Amino acid sequence: CELANAAAAVLALLRDPLHTDMREARKAVDQAVRDARKALRRRDFAAPAPDYASLRAARVAAAACSLAGSTVGDDFALSELRAAGLDLLAACARYLGGVVDVDDPQGAKALDVYAPQMSSSLRAALRPGASSVELRSAFRAVHEVGGFLDASAWKRVADVAAKGDSGGVWRQATVAAIVLRDPSLAVDASA
Repeated sequence: CELANAAAAVLALLRDPLHTDMREARKAVDQAVRDARKALRRRDFAAPAPDYASLRAARVAAAACSLAGSTVGDDFALSELRAAGLDLLAACARYLGGVVDVDDPQGAKALDVYAPQMSSSLRAALRPGASSVELRSAFRAVHEVGGFLDASAWKRVADVAAKGDSGGVWRQATVAAIVLRDPSLAVDASA
């Protein structure tokens, strides 16, 4: 949990535009490698190549989804782990969501391929019996991952959210946020 929270905090602090631009980050790394080769030929000090979050966006998203969908552990620790994963997923979507995958010929976003896992993570956190910690993190994550899920994915997330205990304020707020996002959704709250 602490590592996921720390990673989310680090993502929020990244100010260098190379952390959100994969193409420019690759150019910077390539240039650093060329400079290091020249330095080595001169028998001079070679600085290590830089690393940028944009080059690791997919791995961060995969780790966040794995944490958010965790199923093994005691109930309290598992709730905290899932919540930390959702918070990391929200931070990843917020700060790295616009990173374009330079290896994709269509120019898709690097996190687009994680949409099914994002949807699954949200559904796991919104299941009936979810803790308030998970529901609060899911509410925040709903706002950040919005652009990655299509209407049918949102419908599935909303249906799971609506089937839980109706007394939970975070659950109600999450369902409302999803429906406000797409008023055409018909949410199925039947058990």
